[in-house]
Amino acid sequence: MMLTWRNWAKEPMPMFEWRNVTFYQAGQRWFQLPDLALAAGQVATVMGPSGSGKTSLLRWILGEPIDYARGEGELLLVGQPLKGLDANQRRVGLVQQQPLLFPLLTVADNIALGLRNEATKENRQQRITEALQEVGLADKLSAFPAQLSGGEKARVSLLRSLLNQPQLLLMDEPFSALDKARRQQVREWTYEQLARYQIPAILVTHDVDDRPSEPQQAGIFQLEQEY
Repeated sequence: MMLTWRNWAKEPMPMFEWRNVTFYQAGQRWFQLPDLALAAGQVATVMGPSGSGKTSLLRWILGEPIDYARGEGELLLVGQPLKGLDANQRRVGLVQQQPLLFPLLTVADNIALGLRNEATKENRQQRITEALQEVGLADKLSAFPAQLSGGEKARVSLLRSLLNQPQLLLMDEPFSALDKARRQQVREWTYEQLARYQIPAILVTHDVDDRPSEPQQAGIFQLEQEY
């Protein structure tokens, strides 16, 4: 596995770091990563062909078990090590290629799953209404996922993740299911929200155009298969 790295970031206070990260598969070194430090609102991009380890890296950061590979190294979130913490203790969010919305719940109820820490139902309802207005989906409050377009589903899924206030957001091909016009719109909106909420993120993609612009872009990791 070969890896190339380019870094455009300056040196703000990091919110997320990985250090000395190496993955092994079948007893052999699979890939090794240069150290990374992400400031609030910055996005690191991981690219490479299928099977190069992109999703495996995200699963490892998330805290999910991986039975076909082993990751080693140090993960720090707001200065605290993630090692030994279960996935539900890490304050790490995930947005996937296909938005995972519950089909029998309305848009409001799907988003409410990210607001379980709100004190009252009234507080949750107010935040949901305001958030949907901000992203142009105020009229979808009572709609079901089947009644939404691909772009609308993507925005609802991301909105739920953001309102859950993760300290790090992982995005696995979040724009690939969208057509070209909608893809650009949702992509720009996504990076605006990350900057607004000051959430660092790691983006996995096959499309170089999915990267954010500078200075929000923290760097690019290019994973390449060796066969």
